[in-house]
Amino acid sequence: MPLSRGVHLWGGVTVFRAAKTFLGVAFGTLVMGCGGSPGLALNELTLQEAEELAAATMFATFDVTSVVPPRPSGLPLLDADPVGWAVDFEAEVRCPAAGRVGLAVAALVRADATGGERVDYDLTQIHDGCGVDRSGEHRFTVSGSPRSMASVSVRHDGFGRVEWAGRASGEVRWQQSDREGACTFDVTLSGRSDETMASATVVGSMCGQPIDRTIGLR
Repeated sequence: MPLSRGVHLWGGVTVFRAAKTFLGVAFGTLVMGCGGSPGLALNELTLQEAEELAAATMFATFDVTSVVPPRPSGLPLLDADPVGWAVDFEAEVRCPAAGRVGLAVAALVRADATGGERVDYDLTQIHDGCGVDRSGEHRFTVSGSPRSMASVSVRHDGFGRVEWAGRASGEVRWQQSDREGACTFDVTLSGRSDETMASATVVGSMCGQPIDRTIGLR
């Protein structure tokens, strides 16, 4: 699954040999939705809006973790022992409608002789006027206030299949038409992608709403 929104990376690499156990992580595409509902304050979200805001908040994390960090030049050929490397880098992802998301990423990669890789990520992301919408309607503009953090483990099997598992939490500021607010979230993420399908599930709390939703990644 390629980095689809124009990602710029820069950083440093440390090579190591180590054995480490990883799980597999994922999350969803953007499906932006409805305006406010009767009975809600202007700074509150419906359940559907909270789920859509979760997608808008997390899409950059899944873009950046969908590919394995570059293998350093001069890394020894694989043998009986796993070969690994640590990468610290920054990334900038353009948002679909406007703005950007800046990410600081620490990745720990282990490659095996079968062609697969397992990667542990720790990410901090800050949204900067990140605009997302559905056909130009009901746009969310998301800003970090101050930021969100995620820990994600990703398994690439070497044959096009990717699996994610992780957790994200933080605070975001959102704006939609004449409504705005700030809220916290704490969610778990899981999902997978292969040649035929890509989906993810987010479960937890978003802006005070209990969310549990499976979302398409493509």
